[in-house]
Parts: sequence; structure tokens; C-alpha cells
Amino acid sequence: MSKTTIFEYKGTSETVTWDRRLCIHVGECGRAKGDLFVTGRDPWCDPNLADRAKTAEIVARCPTGALAMHGEDGQLVEATPTYNEVAISNDGPLYVSGELSVDGAADDMQSVRRRVAR
Repeated sequence: MSKTTIFEYKGTSETVTWDRRLCIHVGECGRAKGDLFVTGRDPWCDPNLADRAKTAEIVARCPTGALAMHGEDGQLVEATPTYNEVAISNDGPLYVSGELSVDGAADDMQSVRRRVAR
């Protein structure tokens, strides 16, 4: 089994990453309309098949931070939420969004600064 934990899907103007360490398969990516994410296709994600705003909107719906979008400069492209929020799911994790600092998060888990499930 591959030890790769972060997969990069490069587009012309942005890169979408998927971090398997954070993914709990909520499925927002799979439910997204359009061709950005297509199950069974290789590559599964193609940022060139959706405009930048739609890509950002779909990626931001991932409540765990497993999906992230990076600009051409490699920086995380996601606005900091204006307030912190915790959503409690029935028999499931807490979904937290906002300006976050997660103790023990690896340095390469940039998206957990905005969204995380615990």
C-alpha cells in the first residue's frame, strides 16, 4: 500500500489536494454537480473542468479539511470564516470551522486551519 497521504490534482490556475488522513468520506465531493469530481475517472478530480469559483465552493463544503485548494503560488485559497462554528452530528463527529489551531496537526495539514472534524 502506498504511504502517500496527500494527493495533488493540478489544474491550469489552481491545485486541489485530497488528504486521506483527514477524510471520513462525508461525500460532499461525490455529490457535487459537474465534472470536477467524477467517481471512477482517473484522475478523480480535474480542476480544469470547473471554474475557479465553483471549485472553491465545492472544496469548502468538505467539512473535514481533507480537500483544499491552492493557488499557483502554492498558498491555501480559502477565506478565513468570519466566526467560529461547531456543528454536532447525530452519533458522529463535531464539525468545526473558523480560524482554528489544532494541537498535534501536521504542518502539511493546512486546511485544518479552517475546517476539521473531530
